[in-house]
Amino acid sequence: MAREEIRMKWEARIAAFHASGEKATHWCKANQVNRRQLYSWIKKLDG
Repeated sequence: MAREEIRMKWEARIAAFHASGEKATHWCKANQVNRRQLYSWIKKLDG
């Protein structure tokens, strides 16, 4: 997967997480996403 594809995938995941209104622990478990990776990508894309 190209870098841009990975970035777009994480942008979509983060948007879905924010839109859900759920706590990260619950959302990550339901969507099979590593919580640490989620927070890492949020920090990376916001910066």
